[in-house]
Amino acid sequence: MPFLDHLEELRSRIIRSLAAVCVGAVLGYLMSRPALGYLARSAGELQSLSPLETFGVRIKLAVVAGLVLALPYVLIEAWRFVAPGLYRNEQRVALGLIVSSFLCFVVGGAFSFIVVGPNAMRMLQGLGTPEIANRWSVAKYVSFVLNLMLAFGAVFELPVAMFFLTKLGIITPKTLRRKRRHAIVGVFIVAAIVTPPDAFTQILLAIPLMVLYEVGIMVSAAARPRERVR
Repeated sequence: MPFLDHLEELRSRIIRSLAAVCVGAVLGYLMSRPALGYLARSAGELQSLSPLETFGVRIKLAVVAGLVLALPYVLIEAWRFVAPGLYRNEQRVALGLIVSSFLCFVVGGAFSFIVVGPNAMRMLQGLGTPEIANRWSVAKYVSFVLNLMLAFGAVFELPVAMFFLTKLGIITPKTLRRKRRHAIVGVFIVAAIVTPPDAFTQILLAIPLMVLYEVGIMVSAAARPRERVR
């Protein structure tokens, strides 16, 4: 295919992807009201500090939901553009990485939203005193929840990152097994940085990360090139 035809194909796929994001954002806006109600119940009593703050939060939730809902279609469009230039074995590896990255990110975000977020809110509410009432701004609270989901989605990409590093020859399964104790310390450090200052919430992140580390060792062993037998 000529270069200009490639550009035309890329433009059309980008336009279709943006249209899918817009459709997802519309659906996300329709779902933003019950989602905001759920978040408010988890946090107790929220307050809007400006006339347009709640509307802005609903728009923000709609955009995030639109990106998440449209992401599978966007990945399909990107795959259809890139796949013809790859060999068959490269297509299998790339497709597996795309699917596994998406699933790991979604699982991490859902785990944060369903399990970690409510427990963290209960802990933070307990820090209040009779003189200090916990009445948070709805915009800041939603930003906190979304940032927490983004952080969990990112750290749940650990097995995918270990696969890449193994393919590049930077790490090996043997090294990962030997450094398991150091990895456990690193996991708790990451959990302390990402989560609120609460031991229970940190453990909620540390346990899945240690499981993902063990899964990453198995993924690394599968990704390591097999030596040919002479």
